[in-house]
Amino acid sequence: MKSPATLPLLVEVGCEEIPARFLEQAQNDLGERLKQALVDARLLSAPRASELCSLELISSELESGTSNSKPGTRNTELRTPNSESCPICQPFSTPRRLTVYVPEVLKKQPDRLEQVSGPPVRIAFDAEGKPTHAAEGFAAKNQVRVEDLIRVNTPKGEYVGLTKTTSGRVALEVLPEILPAVITSLSFPKSMYWTAKSGPRFIRPIRWIVALLGEGKQARVVPFDVAGVKSGRATLPHRAVGNRPVKVNGFTDYSARLREGLVEFDPEKRRETVRSELKALLEGSGLRTVEDKELEDWVVNSTEWPRALGGAFEERFLKLPREILVTVMRDHQKYFAVEDEAGKLQTRLVAVLNVDSAPNGLSGA
Repeated sequence: MKSPATLPLLVEVGCEEIPARFLEQAQNDLGERLKQALVDARLLSAPRASELCSLELISSELESGTSNSKPGTRNTELRTPNSESCPICQPFSTPRRLTVYVPEVLKKQPDRLEQVSGPPVRIAFDAEGKPTHAAEGFAAKNQVRVEDLIRVNTPKGEYVGLTKTTSGRVALEVLPEILPAVITSLSFPKSMYWTAKSGPRFIRPIRWIVALLGEGKQARVVPFDVAGVKSGRATLPHRAVGNRPVKVNGFTDYSARLREGLVEFDPEKRRETVRSELKALLEGSGLRTVEDKELEDWVVNSTEWPRALGGAFEERFLKLPREILVTVMRDHQKYFAVEDEAGKLQTRLVAVLNVDSAPNGLSGA
């Protein structure tokens, strides 16, 4: 049973068509970057509810440098679960969208415990053990009593210190700060400017963003903007259906509404569809498509609603070498070649379209 301390998170970046060869990497990168950002923000839940309440501490070595931290300061906080033990960020994609679903995000960060060290004990207390002005000043500065100070052993000696508790922030406050950077930090072999040279770069112009924390009527928009595009709860269906925005209330609703709009956002389900369509189209003919994993990947990453359609070419072309025919169909037309059980190439071919049907068929069919 899902812990009431968590909420699901849905993020979708909608854009112009992403080239097939870049899609899978972009999908995985977005999932990994979001997961790391949630870990860094202490918003991913532990695998067991009891671990969410754990006060296991992580303490760094006390230092006495002159950086932004006070000399001798160390941070001690509730342990953030590592990425391997966290619920998986589930990434999906189509040519027009990059999506990540996180089943469990903490509603609120765990409280942070910070251990602050002050002056060395030999300076904070005199020979009789009475607090000096150094100890009193350190206590006053941190708004505690001298009696509340503790002694901390470090490699550099014994220091006085104290422990502060900073309350964690709610996810709806933290997420707007981290999500824009997650999106704009994605890198691609080729990127575009579409607002101005000073604006963000992305593989293609961003047209809409869905960012929802929660499910159903309780789902709330995580407010932020990237390149002038504000986040919301509206996605877009397949181009063949139209460009009217479709409002969603969480991942369950998102899944149903997109599939109603002829969008299968899960590439593995599109792959299953492609394979089953190819098989069904040639069922009972004693023929099969020439196995081609590279072409299958291209088809999966170039469609939102793949549907197979059969075609044919003139028999005289079979006089050409098999390699030429297969290469032309694969590289230039993105068709699957067809062979018999003995591996002999046939005049038939199969195309996978990005629409539910093609009333006029293929040329030569």
